[in-house]
Amino acid sequence: MHKEEWDSATLTKLDVFEQYVYEWLNVTINCKKDNAIFQTLEIYDLFCGSGYDGTKTHKGSPLRILDAVLKRNRNGKKIKIYFNDNDENKIKQLESVIMEKYPNLENKNV
Repeated sequence: MHKEEWDSATLTKLDVFEQYVYEWLNVTINCKKDNAIFQTLEIYDLFCGSGYDGTKTHKGSPLRILDAVLKRNRNGKKIKIYFNDNDENKIKQLESVIMEKYPNLENKNV
């Protein structure tokens, strides 16, 4: 799946996914702002892949999640994002991409 450029259907799915994450954050960040229990949000992408398609042209779900989170005012809430994939090589590629493209993130453990 990550060896070629993604087709238009996959790109549409990823665009919708990124918009969904962005809007979901709008709701959850503003939910119970003053309650200590709700000060940390967690996002899981358990089939994350390497971060890009095979041509390194189009961002995949993990990078789109990061972009959506970084576009939001987090109102002091901590957001933990967990990435996992069965393919260890994809995880190594994703770690490298995150280190390069998102140098200001805290605790970059995939």
